[in-house]
Amino acid sequence: MLEIVNKCRLNDKQNLLLNEILTDLEDNHISGFNLSNFKGIRIADDNYLPSFSDGRLENQQVLLPYEKLINALANAYTDEYKKLRTTIYHELVHLDLENKYPQLHNLYKKLVAQENYVKATPIQIWMEYNAQETSEKLSVGSAIKIYFDSVCDFTWNLNDANDLVLLEKHLPYIIARINGQHLNREESLSRIKNGEVRKIILDVEEILKRLFALPGEDRIEYLKELFYYIELIESKYQ
Repeated sequence: MLEIVNKCRLNDKQNLLLNEILTDLEDNHISGFNLSNFKGIRIADDNYLPSFSDGRLENQQVLLPYEKLINALANAYTDEYKKLRTTIYHELVHLDLENKYPQLHNLYKKLVAQENYVKATPIQIWMEYNAQETSEKLSVGSAIKIYFDSVCDFTWNLNDANDLVLLEKHLPYIIARINGQHLNREESLSRIKNGEVRKIILDVEEILKRLFALPGEDRIEYLKELFYYIELIESKYQ
């Protein structure tokens, strides 16, 4: 089921190593996923994806940047190799979520097209948090720690609109990871020196916990508390 659309870009050894990852995912991790519209995995040119991207779901395809893929397949079972498995799995989780919540995903795409990012952000936070929570079991400790170090080292200025948008994008990653297997939650929170940033993390975490206690619903009203909170902080720091 998991196939590389343009596997001719890889040599025999690379294809063998990549197929080991795909077989493991098929046999052990994605049996309950709805991937009925999956269109395969495509190796993308490096300039097609942002430099920070390890992969992306686009039009029911998982896109992997060529250079990072080649580096990950240079040696089996390194952290880069394990991260590749996590990336593919994470994007398949997103496809499963798209199929479970089509109305919310369609609304998100419509809001982004209209550049209504305040309304789009709560949907993005909810879906990305779902994907991060599910992907955590395959996460790589070294990558998580590097990521969190960058969060803690960043000098957040929430009165700067760009910083506020950046924080909103990172909230689902931060919350899932401080509660995951590789970080200590209290120690991690103590490392975030900006008290306002820490409060926003904790507030959104509480909202997400309440949402998780409810049955998931594919309608905008389900996320009303998260919508209200994002609008609140946007108005506070503008």
